[in-house]
Amino acid sequence: MNVYRNPYYRSAGIILVLIGVVLAVADRSILAGFPDRESAWRIAVFLATAALGVGMFLIRVVATAETLTIRNLLRTHVLPWDAIAGFDLEASLVVELKDGRRIGCSAVQPTGLDRMTGRKGYAGTTAELLDARRRMSASPESRSL
Repeated sequence: MNVYRNPYYRSAGIILVLIGVVLAVADRSILAGFPDRESAWRIAVFLATAALGVGMFLIRVVATAETLTIRNLLRTHVLPWDAIAGFDLEASLVVELKDGRRIGCSAVQPTGLDRMTGRKGYAGTTAELLDARRRMSASPESRSL
């Protein structure tokens, strides 16, 4: 199993969770007037901040022998290798499916410098590794093992 992710998203996720918790603890007016509408909105904002942080922490692409799992902020896709036609790099890694659909992977994005200079970078290397794994899983020799 290989896991690919943007390391900055993990840090940003932790920071957002901490911001939500610190703001909720520091805001004493929430407990003072809880049943009112303003307190409910504040609690909702703090919870949404923490939930966004948890979501960002969990963004990743996981490649196993049988499937490719793409965990974006709001949706998770589990794809068998034989459903994948290839990979493309745009603003993020894009999985091209044989049925014509395209799924973006928020976890793997080329840096601006990589795009300007045409370097492969982490995102390009990840796309090549995933494509090699896809080709290996499609070969008849790998299925007989």
